Amino acid sequence: MSVITYNSVELRDYTAASGGLWFHVIAGFDGAAEVRGEDVTIPGKAGRLATNRVADKRTIVLEGWVIPVNEANYLALVQTTLAVFDPSAAAAELRLYGPYLGIASGHYYKISARFLNALWDPSWEAGLPRKVTATFESVSSPPTWTYT
Repeated sequence: MSVITYNSVELRDYTAASGGLWFHVIAGFDGAAEVRGEDVTIPGKAGRLATNRVADKRTIVLEGWVIPVNEANYLALVQTTLAVFDPSAAAAELRLYGPYLGIASGHYYKISARFLNALWDPSWEAGLPRKVTATFESVSSPPTWTYT
């Protein structure tokens, strides 16, 4: 079983014989979601009037490698990565399966998130693994991980 999937595609699936993708979560699993809401400034009054905050969005960052066994394999892996990391696609389910990040075996956390952007390492050389950093955003209501 995979450790990380997005839209049912395994993002941590690598073998020496066939190459593959190897991603891990570097931000957005633990910690609080970003909030929206502002305190109100009242002219002539010291300080501000505190207002409620509401969980608004959660930014999730995956970092990983496209690991080819040859140049043709590299192109196939890039095409797979571009198909999965499509900024025009609707939000999809991101899942983290245990044992990973302290998640118990046989369980997983899931969140609905949409892909925003990927940064591809510009210093890459043909035939070597290429580093990719992918950013996702969850705007679920609320943007929290669900344990299953």
